[in-house]
Amino acid sequence: MARNPFRKLTAPRLPAVAIGLETGSLTAVQLESGGRGTFRVRRAASLRLPDDVKLPGLSEEPSEDSARLTEFLQELLTAAGLLKFKRWSVTLPEGAARSIIVTFESRPSSRAEGEEMLRWKIERALGGAYDELRASRIKLADDTEGRPRYFVSGIRLSVLRKYESAFEDLGLRPGFVLPRHIAEAEWLKSGTAHGDSILFTCHSGGFTATVLRQKQPILIRTVLCDKGDCSDEVYRVFLFYRDRLASSSGDQSSALRRLMVTGDIIDPEELMGVIAEALGQHLAPVSADDLGLKLPADAPGINEMAAPAGAARLAWA
Repeated sequence: MARNPFRKLTAPRLPAVAIGLETGSLTAVQLESGGRGTFRVRRAASLRLPDDVKLPGLSEEPSEDSARLTEFLQELLTAAGLLKFKRWSVTLPEGAARSIIVTFESRPSSRAEGEEMLRWKIERALGGAYDELRASRIKLADDTEGRPRYFVSGIRLSVLRKYESAFEDLGLRPGFVLPRHIAEAEWLKSGTAHGDSILFTCHSGGFTATVLRQKQPILIRTVLCDKGDCSDEVYRVFLFYRDRLASSSGDQSSALRRLMVTGDIIDPEELMGVIAEALGQHLAPVSADDLGLKLPADAPGINEMAAPAGAARLAWA
């Protein structure tokens, strides 16, 4: 069985409740297992944030607006009937944290040299001194040329503390905090290990594309663009996948099998046309039912639920 590259991030056992923070909204969910790899939403609620509430991002100084999160969190958990829970998993807005795949140009001669190289690359990619970041790294399989690779996800400590303090003011413990796209990608790591999966996590400023192969990320690309330029940028992602990744294994096990899209900056029908043009295949986005997620009729939709439900799902990882 393929190794889960996020497994080190998920121990000890995580709570089955999670809160998704996103620009303009908050969503809370309690998940329960439905058996045979399916999950049901037991309780959920979503809350729109006022336009003047700006959540801090990776490259932004945390603003005082984030202190208002406490009152909105209390309103959200009251609506969801989840105030009794104290331990939570939390997903951050796109832009608050960033994920990258780091590939070394050559194999380091020692562990100390490897650590120094990795820290330097993380600082360059995330735009800050290493001591000012909270960065998690996981060793991936070497690339086809034998060069070491790492999956890295990071956030500025000053930003993370702003989010944590909003929870702590309510007596809540955000024990596991992760980027939105990582939580959403959890849904694509279930089922068959054959074939690649691609996730487009969309937001008002662009999207993050994540490609998984045998439960490991092989591409993470964050693109900032206007909605009108989005189609061209997506096409470039698929061209890179076709030319650099799809043929790397030399067999059909690397063919693209599943597509997941969250957010509304990318039109699914237009996206299917881009895939047909770039890859010559028809591929429709998966639904919540395809992912084994059962949503009640009155629950928020997959756009709001995918990230917090994905984080809550890790309770069964």
